[in-house]
Amino acid sequence: MFKAPIILVTLLLTANAQEIFQSVRVWDPTPEVIKLIAEQGIPMDHTVGKPGIFLDLTVSEDERVALMSTGLDVEILIPNLTRYYQEMNRPALERDFPLGSMQGNYTWDELNDRFDELRTQYSAVMTDRIIIGESMDGHDIWAFKVSDNPNEDEEEPEVLYTGLTHAREPVGMMNLFYFVQLLCENYGTDPELTYLVDNREMWFIPVINPDGYLYNESIQPNGGGMHRKNRRDTNCGDGTNRGVDLNRNYGYGWGANNTGSSPDPCSTTYRGTEEFSEPETAAVR
Repeated sequence: MFKAPIILVTLLLTANAQEIFQSVRVWDPTPEVIKLIAEQGIPMDHTVGKPGIFLDLTVSEDERVALMSTGLDVEILIPNLTRYYQEMNRPALERDFPLGSMQGNYTWDELNDRFDELRTQYSAVMTDRIIIGESMDGHDIWAFKVSDNPNEDEEEPEVLYTGLTHAREPVGMMNLFYFVQLLCENYGTDPELTYLVDNREMWFIPVINPDGYLYNESIQPNGGGMHRKNRRDTNCGDGTNRGVDLNRNYGYGWGANNTGSSPDPCSTTYRGTEEFSEPETAAVR
């Protein structure tokens, strides 16, 4: 009479299990091999290696199995990237830049608090949040500007810096906050940084993909979450296969081929149904 509860618990554990991501090495990556890998929907924008000798990739366990089934020479370097990242030591010295609680990265609440701190301290050269859109799940996507007259639209060259297009790449967001702090606290003392603030309008969007980032925070609160896409329901379950790769959803070259992006809704590089189909990319537009 205890079989039904056991089966139910097993099903719940299976449903909530998170996909394992790995670092693998493909040996002898000829142009034909590289094309084959790209056609599998595996991102090629974060690879390292030596031409003609090896190519290191970040793949899900299922993607690794699919690669090996093609007959490629695949070596597993790191069998579980989430565990690997969580076991890495945090920097021993924080210097004068505060780190976050998620393996050194800010959580969603922490990054909002960090912005508020910077804005309070450096309002002379920073605007407040400017809401430019909402994510799929209704979270604000916001930007801000750093310049000598931040609330004026001056005739100065403009530049845009963005972070967290891919939810598993928080270092981009952290770099933006570091750069903003560097600009603001050295304005008026460092000649080069002062020149930038006085002669440029620098726009920042720290988080393009809040839903994906919050999902990673929910499944791996200590860091190491490997979800990449946004959280649109693409009929691929509720895990890391779900969503659209926002970096493949912009207009330029959208759908040009199936190697740089994928038409498969469950692929890591799924480009969406059409260009700018996602509210996150539409907000940036």
